[in-house]
Amino acid sequence: MKSTDSKDPLVILHLEDNPMDREVVAKTLKAEGIECQILSCEQKNQFQTALEQAGFQIILSDYQLPGFDGHQALEMAQKICPEIPFLFLSGVLGEEAAIESLKSGATDYVLKQRLERLGPAVKRALAETRERAQRQLAEDARQSVERRFRIFMDNLPALAFIKDHTNKWVWLNRRWSDLLPGNPDDLIGKDEYSFYPEATAQKAREIEAQVFQSGISAESMESFGETKDGLRSWLVTRFLIEQPEEKPRLGGIAFDITGRVKAEQDLAAEKSRLQKLVDHNLARLASFDAQAT
Repeated sequence: MKSTDSKDPLVILHLEDNPMDREVVAKTLKAEGIECQILSCEQKNQFQTALEQAGFQIILSDYQLPGFDGHQALEMAQKICPEIPFLFLSGVLGEEAAIESLKSGATDYVLKQRLERLGPAVKRALAETRERAQRQLAEDARQSVERRFRIFMDNLPALAFIKDHTNKWVWLNRRWSDLLPGNPDDLIGKDEYSFYPEATAQKAREIEAQVFQSGISAESMESFGETKDGLRSWLVTRFLIEQPEEKPRLGGIAFDITGRVKAEQDLAAEKSRLQKLVDHNLARLASFDAQAT
């Protein structure tokens, strides 16, 4: 979108069948300091061709035209180039028609008897369009970042979650579907007591309260996720997510360490068995020595 302060002239598509009115509009805009190039058309087919070829930044349209009216012109513009501001410039636009045109998507309207409003209306329409485009760019960028974040977190070999300041889940990654019979989104708006065993939920709540209060991340080992082999063991790291002008949230990542815990338990059990065997053999050896003496 070109600025009215740009070195390149503003390109305006003007739908108007009266040559004198076109000339007056051009002079009025120039007097307002708006350097512009005006593409004029009078008939429906000319207007449609111009819309399809694009290359302009704003549309000015009369309301009454031979065999064609402004309402039809607005409909065509909305279908072909809805992002371009559309202003009615007419001498016969009544209040009811003006209101209806705005409801239908027109940006503004100016009466030919009040052409002093034309320059400000054009500048305002262009400014609003630029702001809208900038907001859309910002929203597109936000969605792009969110998509990348979602793809990354959904492919993480761990559970990931975000909770709000009331300890309610607001986001969970796809890995939660491995533990839940339904959709992970079913947990959104709920807290740990709706899923964890009570003792685990209480422990998690205490840790999260400490993280919210201190801002320091915390690591813990927890058991949850009922399977045919029992509860699974998880190494959970929780951390604070600061938000400008909003209450902080809490993020968490949980790695499944069930295999490691079982291996450690098996190793401890084997060590205990061997120690008992050694103690038993030492006791027997001591008994033999006593008998020998």
